[in-house]
Amino acid sequence: MTSITALGDSIAYGVGDVVQRSPMSSWSGRLACAIQGQKHQRIAWPGARIEDVAKTQLSAVLVTRPDIVLLSIGGNDAVRRGFCPRNFSEQLHEVIEKLDRTSARVVLLNLQDVSRNCPIPAPIGKALAHRVGLLNTAIRESISGTNAVILDRWDDPTAYQNKYLSIDRVHPSPRGYQRLAESTAQLLGYEASQEQLDFEEENKRRSMWVATKGIPWAIKRSTRLVPGFVSIIRQGSGTGNSH
Repeated sequence: MTSITALGDSIAYGVGDVVQRSPMSSWSGRLACAIQGQKHQRIAWPGARIEDVAKTQLSAVLVTRPDIVLLSIGGNDAVRRGFCPRNFSEQLHEVIEKLDRTSARVVLLNLQDVSRNCPIPAPIGKALAHRVGLLNTAIRESISGTNAVILDRWDDPTAYQNKYLSIDRVHPSPRGYQRLAESTAQLLGYEASQEQLDFEEENKRRSMWVATKGIPWAIKRSTRLVPGFVSIIRQGSGTGNSH
């Protein structure tokens, strides 16, 4: 039986997928269903950065040795002060090399241009788009000489469509996670089953999530990211530390 493990940040964890029926939710859960009931686990948490993957999450994967590793990381690194694309790429490359040695098939997710989705001031949006571009370049460079592949969100039209986005305009919605799962299956050469979502039930759950968790989460998240956004504005170009 094919085993799947998701590493990384809130997207790997499944923030925004409010469907509670196990094992359907999250990127890894929906991929497991899409390739016909394979097993999966998530070693990921919201707010994770590359250091969390390298120093904590990776060790568990090296022990369990899954067949497929899904990795979403970098968004939390890129929006904070002191972001260094080269250091990020080097750390991520080391992680991928170690995963390669386990013979796992590694799929990395890059980031869409979140400035197109979020209602933020133009100066922040321009700088943020540039910073995400640096992140995606670093991710692309990190897979050089490895067997890892990238599932692209920057050029995926559905990454900018409302129905594929959660209320925070950054994370995927249940439809968005389903799209990720089906695209991942296709990328890896699997014939994915087409899961039909109950859209009415999804809308009810989404409204409940916004009322009970979404708004408090967004407030807390925004407060934490303010210093990083201020830093991006001050730097003007949004390059961070490019050394």
